[in-house]
Amino acid sequence: MMDPEQIKGWTFKLKKLYLEIVAEKGLALQECTLRICPLKNRLGEWNGSARTISLSLETISQGSFDDIIHVLKHEMAHQLVDEVFQRSDRPHGDLFTSACQLLGINSKATYSLSSGSPDPIVRKIEKLMALSGSSNENEAMAALAKAQELSFKYNVDILKEESRQYSLRPLGKIRRRTPSSEWTLINILTEFYFVQALHIYHQIDPLTIAWQFEIYGTPQNIDTAEYVYAFLQNQAELLWTIYRQKNGKSVSRKRVVFMSGLFQGFRSKLAIERQELKDKFAMVHLEDPQLTNFFKECNPRIRTKKVSIRNDKNVYSDGVEQGKSINIRPGLNKGSGQPVAYLE
Repeated sequence: MMDPEQIKGWTFKLKKLYLEIVAEKGLALQECTLRICPLKNRLGEWNGSARTISLSLETISQGSFDDIIHVLKHEMAHQLVDEVFQRSDRPHGDLFTSACQLLGINSKATYSLSSGSPDPIVRKIEKLMALSGSSNENEAMAALAKAQELSFKYNVDILKEESRQYSLRPLGKIRRRTPSSEWTLINILTEFYFVQALHIYHQIDPLTIAWQFEIYGTPQNIDTAEYVYAFLQNQAELLWTIYRQKNGKSVSRKRVVFMSGLFQGFRSKLAIERQELKDKFAMVHLEDPQLTNFFKECNPRIRTKKVSIRNDKNVYSDGVEQGKSINIRPGLNKGSGQPVAYLE
């Protein structure tokens, strides 16, 4: 189930995609309201009287990026018929077919989301991650190491496939300022969990800009990365509360420093395991050029940024040490089926 922050992030993303499609295709469309909501047996809907395009929660949560673009363009085709062609037509008649041709999509009224159930290897990874929450430290460490190995091997194998499916997903809160510890956490996901990430802005109003992350990858790797992100955030808050209570007011304003150290400590633990896996599989690099191309196609104009941390060496070091002992706990999302619904 999508949380409110994810829905808000995707709503902003849909607005951006809508405007990009209008500009790319040279369409004479006036911007309408875009929203995400439950839709019974429908993936999307155009409401001419309210001037709204709605995409279903199912489309956003279960569909690939290509699915989302297709459904959005389908509803934009209905808007073209109503507001540009301004002629009466059957719901999916000849004028609608022409509008779909302008948008470069098929005009069929039915459409199946392309996301499927997870690979058996992914299910094994989930079980091992659950086992890594064991109270037995040796058992937990062995399970987490095995999960890392399966994840690594899984991505070695899928790189051999000629065609792979990619998607994107907003991640984390929308906020006016992103703490440096968040960047450290995102770097863990991109370095060890086979996704790419982008820091995107949302124009809240003419004077307010807020920020959020997006992650890109295969649906399975996105699920894994999202779970690791949520767990580490929750674990960091818990460990920070304990650390602050123990050390008092002297560290009360060092939350970001402590969490940066915490995430860096966990990163160092993963780095050791990753190097062992590279040696075992004789891999120098494990990069996915198709994912890189997908990322660049979605974001043709991007730039890199360096983020500094206001450091307190003692607090940071304390965080690093605690981060080295973190183990992933149960809770990875399960895969979805392949729903079929009508496009209105």
